[in-house]
Amino acid sequence: MKTMICENGVKIIIDDTLKIGDLITGHQKGYHEIVNIEERDGCTPLVHFKTRFKADGESVNSENVKTCDMGYCRHAEISLTNEIRCKEEEIEKLKAILSTLE
Repeated sequence: MKTMICENGVKIIIDDTLKIGDLITGHQKGYHEIVNIEERDGCTPLVHFKTRFKADGESVNSENVKTCDMGYCRHAEISLTNEIRCKEEEIEKLKAILSTLE
């Protein structure tokens, strides 16, 4: 992670390990593949991406290229790991409810 200060004085933390081909999460819902990273003067890089999966995991494979400021982008592995942990906790709670009915 790296802190950048834009020309307007705003501090933004970016993941400077992101590269083309990485699967990321960003400002828009879902999981996206980086197709380009555009350096910008006085601000954080602009990430160009294609959506590969909806937020629920359904495959999309869109050819539509969108953009997101790198300050919003993180490796998808971080989000996926957290999402799986939350789902596992939810499943355990549901099992506990179900066990009261037996």
